[in-house]
Amino acid sequence: MSVGDAAEHALTVAEACVSLGGPLDAGRQIRAALLTADAHLAADRPGDAERAARLAAGLFAVRPRPWWGGADPGRPWVVIARSGARADAAGHAARALSERSRWYPADSLRMVEVTRLLHLLDGR
Repeated sequence: MSVGDAAEHALTVAEACVSLGGPLDAGRQIRAALLTADAHLAADRPGDAERAARLAAGLFAVRPRPWWGGADPGRPWVVIARSGARADAAGHAARALSERSRWYPADSLRMVEVTRLLHLLDGR
């Protein structure tokens, strides 16, 4: 399966999550938006990826609980950093690091990913 095929499959899954019967809970909305953002990023559609990631970030911002199981609160900012203008990318990556630091140990894969992204954006 090519990256494009995988991205299209992920978008289909995300659309299915959104179209499931009944009202969507915030956790499912967040996960669907993150899946959509990652799929667009993989398919080299940075504008669409950023829009979906900003939707996820907005949903995280208004959530009544501090954590939605299965949804990484830093992921929207990683996607935005990877898809947005380079001038703002380091700030978005720093926001991802801040969001993740509340939930993940410093040596976790998620923290390592965003730390490496920050080093890359800083030119280190």
